[in-house]
Amino acid sequence: MIHWPLRAREREYDAVLGALTGTAGAAIVTGPAGCGRTHLLRQIADDLGARGHSVARVFGSQAAASIPFAPFAAYLPAGGDADPTRLLLLLAERLTRPVGGRPPVVVVDDVHLLDEGSAALVHHLAAADGPWLLGSARSDTVVAATVNRLWRDRHARRVPVEPFTAEQLATVLGAALGAPVDAYTVSRLHRLTDGSALLCRELVEAGLASGHLNERAGVWQWTGAWRATASIAEIFSERLAGCTAEERDVLAMVALGEPLGFDVLARATRLEVVEALADRGHLMTPPGSRLVTLSTPLYAEVLRTTTSAATMRRVSRQLAECLDADGDPLLRVKLLDDAGDRPADADLLAAAVAAVERGRWDDAEDLARRAAPDPERSRVLARVLTRKGRHEDAAAELLTVPTGTPDEVDVAAVVATYCRGMRSDLALSYLDGLPPQPSLAVHRAYALSSAARYEEAIGVCADDPLLRTVQPHQMWAVHMLAAANYQTGRLDTAYALLAEHDTDEVATEARVAMRFGRCGTLAAMGRLDEADEVAADLLALGSEVLRPDMMCIATSTRAALAAERGRWETAAEGQRAAIAVGRLHAPGTSLHGMLCRLALAEAAAGRTPAAFSALAEAEAYRSVRPAYWVLVDEEERSHGFVLACAGRTTEAVARLGALTERTIEQGAYQLAAEVALLVARIGQPTRAARWLDRVPIRHEYAGVHADFARTLAAPEPEAFRALADAYADRGAYGLAAEAADHAAQGFARAGRNRAATAAAVWRTRVQDEHEVTPLPWWPTATRVELTAREREIAALAAAGLSNQEISDRLTVSARTVENHLYRVYAKLGVRGRAELGEALGATPSRRPVRP
Repeated sequence: MIHWPLRAREREYDAVLGALTGTAGAAIVTGPAGCGRTHLLRQIADDLGARGHSVARVFGSQAAASIPFAPFAAYLPAGGDADPTRLLLLLAERLTRPVGGRPPVVVVDDVHLLDEGSAALVHHLAAADGPWLLGSARSDTVVAATVNRLWRDRHARRVPVEPFTAEQLATVLGAALGAPVDAYTVSRLHRLTDGSALLCRELVEAGLASGHLNERAGVWQWTGAWRATASIAEIFSERLAGCTAEERDVLAMVALGEPLGFDVLARATRLEVVEALADRGHLMTPPGSRLVTLSTPLYAEVLRTTTSAATMRRVSRQLAECLDADGDPLLRVKLLDDAGDRPADADLLAAAVAAVERGRWDDAEDLARRAAPDPERSRVLARVLTRKGRHEDAAAELLTVPTGTPDEVDVAAVVATYCRGMRSDLALSYLDGLPPQPSLAVHRAYALSSAARYEEAIGVCADDPLLRTVQPHQMWAVHMLAAANYQTGRLDTAYALLAEHDTDEVATEARVAMRFGRCGTLAAMGRLDEADEVAADLLALGSEVLRPDMMCIATSTRAALAAERGRWETAAEGQRAAIAVGRLHAPGTSLHGMLCRLALAEAAAGRTPAAFSALAEAEAYRSVRPAYWVLVDEEERSHGFVLACAGRTTEAVARLGALTERTIEQGAYQLAAEVALLVARIGQPTRAARWLDRVPIRHEYAGVHADFARTLAAPEPEAFRALADAYADRGAYGLAAEAADHAAQGFARAGRNRAATAAAVWRTRVQDEHEVTPLPWWPTATRVELTAREREIAALAAAGLSNQEISDRLTVSARTVENHLYRVYAKLGVRGRAELGEALGATPSRRPVRP
């Protein structure tokens, strides 16, 4: 058993205590079964008891609901009067005696199960002057009229408690387990339980006992299947007690295939049965939808394990026969397998394609191999093997397809297989051998971009730069052409291309790539807030459809955006969470990028051993995969950053210099400019400026980076200060603070002490407000520390308020204001109000930092 501290219930806790005032007060906590009402009441009662209140606790129960005053039996004298009125008065007298001058507390759990006499007593206690009454009642059941009148007549405050949201559940689990829980585990747990505190606790404790829930690298993660415990099965079995055989068959069908459409169920059973189950809360239909689900997803597991095998086979066959021809092919194959029937080859291949779209690579391969050998099987299997990184096996499968003029799908499969296996040369040779046709331009652009021949790739599609005529099977070419535009610095075109094809009609797998590309492009354009929104949408979509590959990519992307803002500790925490899921579920080579980004964050946070460890894992990961140049470049840049953080600047510049030269030769100008800026920041600005002279600057934000590098080569404090504003306006607070640090140093060297202090104050405020971690190569001008009160008073004084006006506004004495200003002047090196505004960095040219 683990300790479950009260978390994510602060609002409800405060609402209950807020109802208890003076010598009277009552609050009734309401909510559905299992939402945590009892836990909340127990914590409040314990806290009140610790403060010296006497606490009487009673519990309603179904078994004692017909026995007068049974829950209060412990407070009745033995062999006493049986008259209900006198018993009520006697209990009221005993329960309202104050102790130590504090009101007594009466806690009644499950008031909806009280007998009539006990319910009347609770109403009396709530209306009486003396005790504090706390109660709980289910919101999904009938409550006695006397109890219902408590909040209706305003004798008690009704405090609703809802099931946990996914965010609240993550907080609760982290507190109970002592470390964060990965996002995929939280989403699965929330989906299974609908946020029920009781069901969550049961599953977590069962997972700990079985070993399915484990901590790895500081993050808890669930591996393997979820299984309903005996106690969970007992909870749901009680709810099924009144169901007929026909109703249980319908519930079993929904358990096998939820969500199911009304039209499917109408072919399988009578709609009156479905409506009756919905009326009793067993089935649910979202508003405006014709889909039917179980009331709680965990219900399905209980139904599958408590229904006989013969019944499940019969129901599976019946449901499979009722599915539409265009229904879910994975579900159809599963139902036929469960019924003991062999699916048709067409069903198997359709299911394999569906499994690919959902990131279930192993299932996709198994399904494809079950089909009889033919060209379509080879095409599907090649696609699956490509996604699993087995490019040679995929190519071998495609060679079995009969020769002749291939169709578009075959061409796309061959090109993708060769390019992902780092044989873009073979892809181009293959395309050269085909009869010329306009549709091949997209595939040629894919191969050229994979070969880092970016300008040629862009030129091939010059007549349709946004690929508006592209077909669904060509979506990876869209992504690669966007990459070509990105690498050459054409960020606006890259983003427009990705946004054009990020639609609901695109296959999920390709849509993830589009969203990921949009986030990176927006970040490179200095539009970090928009990038955060896209990453949040991707995470929400992954949570909704329970796609761990999408969730780990989104989590890693959000962490990378935190790094762009200079929040390196947040970035490290996010990358660790992403990698915890990614080691099992990361698609393609994305785990390599997560490890490299973790290395950056760990190094920036001062943990260089952890950074080198992450790099070693990334290198080992890459070594057993095709030598994809993008992985090598990302690894080299990360290695240079880590070396610089470790103080090994000469080694860092050597690595980064070689990378910059290579990327300039390739025409990968975006990466070259970013690496050149890093070289300038760590101490080689003149060399970096020479590289930048060879790089075309095609976006405004890239120009800001280039200006920073060139200003480092020819320092000018006013220019640094303007750059700090430019970065802050875009949310790049780490670079903003770094530029301000250089400005403070430059002003100090020029003897402009007030300007130096103002820049240092501005930098300090940015660091504090936005959790920026300073990097080892910053000049680190003197940190000026103003207390919160000093900063508040100084800002008001700089705005023109007199000492008396500040005193009146802040309700402090004028002498206090004067003393604070005296200390502020000494810290900032100013002589009075006239110089205060500049020292605080609040002049018009120094815009306040946006939150």
